Amino acid sequence: MAGPVRAVIEPETKREFPSVISFQHEGRNYALKITGTAARKKYFFKIYGMAHYLEDTDRKRKKEEAFQEALTDGGAKQITIEYVREVGPEKIRAVLREGFQKNTTPKEFEEIRPLVDELCGYFQKPVKTGERFILRRLSGGKVVFILQDKEMGTARSPLFARALWSIWLGERSVVERDKLVEMIV
Repeated sequence: MAGPVRAVIEPETKREFPSVISFQHEGRNYALKITGTAARKKYFFKIYGMAHYLEDTDRKRKKEEAFQEALTDGGAKQITIEYVREVGPEKIRAVLREGFQKNTTPKEFEEIRPLVDELCGYFQKPVKTGERFILRRLSGGKVVFILQDKEMGTARSPLFARALWSIWLGERSVVERDKLVEMIV
């Protein structure tokens, strides 16, 4: 992946995200490029700015192909969320559960409920303005949860990973999902 790391600014929240991120996991080095940014709003309140990253972004894709790639297993992906207002833990947990329920069947939700509960359990105190929450998705449905640069835990389930990514990149997205792939289409 050539080119300098530059900041990409999410226009509505003015949050900055690097154009390229690198990390190591279980002895393997990863380099991902940004595919787009978006903002989560509720009514007229801005909640957070976010960026989506993929491992292979050197080729252009059709929009539906980009969404399909983001939602399926294979290749590393990352969602980085930076809050622009304080949000209580009860609200975060409720919104996450609602997002999973909207993006799964009732049977699928019951199957992944323990993993949803685990993810929600990481939110025990308010998330403050400027704090970052990272969701890092690796092959095999593995998702690593990182809050304020601290790894909180992992989940391994392709169904859980797809449902989680669908909250932002699926047809029932809580943000303008087209913006999350606009740099690769």
